[in-house]
Amino acid sequence: MPLRYSTDLGVLDRLKNDLAFQVRKRIFARFMRECAPPPSARVADFGVSGNRDHPAHYFFESLYPYREQLTVIGRAAEEAGWFAEAFPGVRFLEADLREIPLPAGYFDYGICNAVVEHAGVVDKQAALVSEVCRVCRCVLFTTPNKRFPLELHTWLPVLHWLPDGAYRAVLRRLGLDYFAEVENLNLLDAASFLSLFPRARRNKLISAGLPFLPSNLLCLSREIEGSGSPGQPATSVVTERVR
Repeated sequence: MPLRYSTDLGVLDRLKNDLAFQVRKRIFARFMRECAPPPSARVADFGVSGNRDHPAHYFFESLYPYREQLTVIGRAAEEAGWFAEAFPGVRFLEADLREIPLPAGYFDYGICNAVVEHAGVVDKQAALVSEVCRVCRCVLFTTPNKRFPLELHTWLPVLHWLPDGAYRAVLRRLGLDYFAEVENLNLLDAASFLSLFPRARRNKLISAGLPFLPSNLLCLSREIEGSGSPGQPATSVVTERVR
């Protein structure tokens, strides 16, 4: 069975997914505006989910117009091989995002949506980001904002602002053992998210969501042709909202 990344809300699940789909459609629009991939560009969706119960889980594939050049990448546990059948022209690659069996710069553009927070401790998160950046010249990463008062996986308010140990202890007491494990959920704020990216790339951090209260963080990471010394940071912080 495909993995689940948010708690079951019962009859409210449909509403939750409808809201997520609306947010992700705006993220897709941002991807197309920032990257403007031509029909011939190699594009990847890094870290697809095997869930098929709502378009929120496969929004990129349903919206992207040039499927013949699109590759979706997911772990074996996700059982996501159905993408190739559901979306003719799309290729499926089974791989861990920390070890993608492709050469550097293979993809021109890519998206890695709501994956980094599920990659484990910070070192593992950074390894995932680095490997995705290695194989993709320009990639848009997204993650929920830890500073948003509602935690979007458990749908519990403000508890995730507690010290990490206390937060995970509360989750266990509430029966949310899966999300209490750092390997399954490790939330990021803007600074910790941006710190994961290779400094030799141009990394633009974008806040997304409500005015002055971003629910999601986006980072567009671009390869720099002929960049200077590896010690020189190329990171930039841009305060913008996805509309």
